[in-house]
Amino acid sequence: MGRGADPFAAVPHPIKLSASVIIQNTHRQFNWALDGRVKPVVLPSAREIDFGRLWNAPSLERSVPLHLAPGIEVRAAKLVGEGYGLVPEIRRGDKTSELVVRLPSLGPPSRYKCEVQIIPVTRTGEPIDLPPIPVNWEVLHEVQPDTTTVDFGVLTVGAVSEKTLTLSSLNGKPFRVTRCQIDAPGGAVAAPEPATSLPVLVSRRIDRTGDQTGEVHIEGVTDTGASFTIKCRTHYFGVNPASP
Repeated sequence: MGRGADPFAAVPHPIKLSASVIIQNTHRQFNWALDGRVKPVVLPSAREIDFGRLWNAPSLERSVPLHLAPGIEVRAAKLVGEGYGLVPEIRRGDKTSELVVRLPSLGPPSRYKCEVQIIPVTRTGEPIDLPPIPVNWEVLHEVQPDTTTVDFGVLTVGAVSEKTLTLSSLNGKPFRVTRCQIDAPGGAVAAPEPATSLPVLVSRRIDRTGDQTGEVHIEGVTDTGASFTIKCRTHYFGVNPASP
């Protein structure tokens, strides 16, 4: 089965039949063209498993019911490539089967992607190759910004604009910012005292026309001594000053 936009969907499948028949020493060739649709032997109720954005979460579990063609069983599931601790299994009832994916613990803050392969078999025990199911999740750091983009809007070249970016602790514990930097003309300043929420004043000098982007880089430490790094995009659209 190919891996197209929807590899589990039924697809047209032409079949050609031909036969050569001898009638009174004369060969006759017969050809038939049949049109049909190949249906999947296993149809998951979801094409993808997404745990979402996670922080300080206990063991998580997601289940996907499996619709099976007659005579087909799904006995096992396995990880394809790096699994980051993910645990897949097949749970079978009297009339139903489901793929269960368990995330026992969270790794470091990052975006995670992996794949789970379900392994169906026929009545005679022959395995059937199916495309894997993607599994995604993102682990957040406890300190998060209130926006991922600091937008200064439309401004005249030569102007200076200021915006406030607010950082907050998801667990309500104090943290402090140790370093702020912007990769363009301007600056970024945060209060030095620890707090559960800290404003970062970001300033930007408009030095070019058109659509311009940059980045604010912020580093800090939580109350437990864990370091964190936050990167936020900056954006403005510069225009030339009006002629006198």
